Amino acid sequence: IRNYQERNFSRAGRLYDFHVVTDPPLMALYRKTFPYSRIITEPPGYDPTYFTASRPFSERANSVLVVSEYSKELGKLILDLIEARIPVRIAGSGWLTFLKAHTGDAFVSFIEEKPDIDSYATLLSGSRFVLEWGAETLEPQVPSRIACEAVMSGAVLIKKRSDEAVDFFSESEAVFYDGIPGLVGKLSKLRSRPEDAFRIAKGGWASVATEHLSIPQSMERILEQIQYAFLGSSENECPRKSAGVLK
Repeated sequence: IRNYQERNFSRAGRLYDFHVVTDPPLMALYRKTFPYSRIITEPPGYDPTYFTASRPFSERANSVLVVSEYSKELGKLILDLIEARIPVRIAGSGWLTFLKAHTGDAFVSFIEEKPDIDSYATLLSGSRFVLEWGAETLEPQVPSRIACEAVMSGAVLIKKRSDEAVDFFSESEAVFYDGIPGLVGKLSKLRSRPEDAFRIAKGGWASVATEHLSIPQSMERILEQIQYAFLGSSENECPRKSAGVLK
């Protein structure tokens, strides 16, 4: 953000009593500009209107769904998967060159460049496996937006193992990977054993559902925090249910 934009951001921000932050990249700017007591943090969450497990697991595409812009690192990962004969479906921008290089490859397919919310929700609910890529979170133990949307749609979440000691999901609630060989091995096994994949999908779904991370539930927490603040309660009397203390 440019200096003049930051100044305008600061001036405009003084007009508000509170700032609700769900976007991790913006957190540093908010904390730099405003007192912490005026910042309310909430996980990105998911919209239950769209993201539901509306399709039986047995009827879903037995492939990996990737919804992201192209990057060299992601392209390399997908190339390794399709070379291991694991089918991948892609939605997102910037994939033209990659797709031209793999024209006729039965293990990679392109869906669309910019799916709208309805198409995106349909993609998730029609997939057994969804790759989380490039997602940032407010804290390591807080799930990203795509993680919430994927698991609440009934898919198995695939995510790179974090350097952090704690992750929101356990080994029985998502597929973690450190490198391609391990990921290929796990996916090959789960694709041939749908009952095991479904067990992981159910675990991930339950993990997010029990934490009440839908957008309406987040709004209830935000309004509750504002209510306590205006009633004059201190933070010690009413602990803020921020992203890091939802459990």
